[in-house]
Amino acid sequence: MKQDFSVLKTVPLFSGMSAEEVEGALSCLDARVKRYEKNQVLILAGEPVKNLGIVLSGRVQISREDVLGVRSIVAEFGRGELFAESLSCARMEKSPVTASAASGCEIMWVRTERILSPCSRACGRHTALIGNMVRLLAERNIFLNRKMEILSKKSIRERVLAYLNGQAAAQGTAKPKVPFTREELADFLCVNRSALSRELGKMRAERLIDFQGSRFTLFPGRGAKAGEDQ
Repeated sequence: MKQDFSVLKTVPLFSGMSAEEVEGALSCLDARVKRYEKNQVLILAGEPVKNLGIVLSGRVQISREDVLGVRSIVAEFGRGELFAESLSCARMEKSPVTASAASGCEIMWVRTERILSPCSRACGRHTALIGNMVRLLAERNIFLNRKMEILSKKSIRERVLAYLNGQAAAQGTAKPKVPFTREELADFLCVNRSALSRELGKMRAERLIDFQGSRFTLFPGRGAKAGEDQ
């Protein structure tokens, strides 16, 4: 299947592979592309997961609901990123999370078992795919550990600063842009939306942070010294 290599070359699963190798791999992996409207469900909690998804455009949000129906955002993925690779590798019969379109998006679905089971020719591209998949799973484990570290913080302020410092480090700037609305950020941090807004206002007044829309500014040396919620 013909695809725009400008997107696929940024996908970690195809790292180190040429356009021709990626094209051949897509055929081996039985890849298919599907478009989704905003809020449309891609993976529903409770259903089996056999494929991993590659975001070709738009954004995908992963969320979880507890027994009381309280929703929390686990992660959000954009162009060139993968999702559901851990679930599909584990051959989950019932997904613990729901994946939905955070915006109109185009997703390439790949049969994970085709990655884990090399083709009869044992081609070099399959060796590269398996190596890349192992790295992806390791990185996802690091991400989940990082989120657990954030949620271990007792106060809203500590969670906000831990999250923003992580985003700043990942983006290489003291003015990171977050992929969430305020409501989504509250869900991600597992805090009340109104309480989060109040705390952000206090932190801005104390010159710990500043923000405009989804762009935040961290003031060096101040955020690290912030204590509990005021």
